[in-house]
Amino acid sequence: GVALAKQFDQDWWAEEKANWQDYYRRRQRNLARIDQLQQRSLDSLDASEAQELALLLAEHHSVAHAKPVLENLLSRSGERYPKPIYYYGRVLLDEGNPRGLEHLQEAYRLSPALGDDCARAGYNWLCQHHSQEAADKWLARFYAIHAD
Repeated sequence: GVALAKQFDQDWWAEEKANWQDYYRRRQRNLARIDQLQQRSLDSLDASEAQELALLLAEHHSVAHAKPVLENLLSRSGERYPKPIYYYGRVLLDEGNPRGLEHLQEAYRLSPALGDDCARAGYNWLCQHHSQEAADKWLARFYAIHAD
């Protein structure tokens, strides 16, 4: 049994090590990309670059770090991007601003695939700041957005 357990440990570590190396390489690449994009002014970034920067900041730092980029992106006329709208909703909620709930709803309207993330963020916030009853009512209205 010992030899088998040792072999299992080695196999497990070989696989885990590869996963960690992938993660580390991807993180280093993304942090370098953040630096590259942050050397430019926000207004000089096109919409896809601004969105990329916002999502990288949210993933590798925090949604609060992404706030100025999200605000810049969402203030532009043209297409509305669901993921930045979702993250901006989370920023507002983290600041205690209930307007974040509207952003979660808009993100879900634009992209049903974001539904669970948006629902979880809004529901948890309402449970913490109001009541479970308020959260349940909001959730029912939320999911009605895409109910046929």
